[in-house]
Amino acid sequence: MKEDGNTAVANVNDSLYYNEDILKNLIKQELSYNEDTKTLYIGSGGNQKITKQTLAEQYGILYGGENYTSLEDADEDYHVGGELINDGFVFKGYSFLNNMALLNTDNQFTKIEFDIGKVDESTSSLEDGKLKIELNGEKKYQENIRADITTHHFEYDITDAKTLKFLLADSDSSFGVYNVIFTK
Repeated sequence: MKEDGNTAVANVNDSLYYNEDILKNLIKQELSYNEDTKTLYIGSGGNQKITKQTLAEQYGILYGGENYTSLEDADEDYHVGGELINDGFVFKGYSFLNNMALLNTDNQFTKIEFDIGKVDESTSSLEDGKLKIELNGEKKYQENIRADITTHHFEYDITDAKTLKFLLADSDSSFGVYNVIFTK
């Protein structure tokens, strides 16, 4: 997208994309990207890198919880806003039970980002919910999730987190947490 003759920045689906030369000038270091490994190298030595990994590349870190379904081995497809979702899990939506998913991040990552939205297949209720995220057993983040909005996108700092706990509360609607990406 070009706006006002600016070809250095693009806004696509609420994500900003910068021209490589602009980024080099901002951080005053060399940048290179390896498409095969999805790795961004910062600096000429190549020893500093930012690696993004999807949950699908390491589903083993999703090790437990209650009233959730991993999208890795789901018996059915799930949709949010008419779109098929993957790389995540679905909370069943019981307001009177614990809805949680546990992830063992083992201090490997600095950031997590994901989308969350009411699952289309959840037709019995249209109730907002509360998403709570604990790092190492301590409550860190909480968001109100509206069931009438197709999807919400969140990014959180998880530096030094050995474990993550996702909790969904106060809703009988089912919600999908999907497009889960970790940054090393």
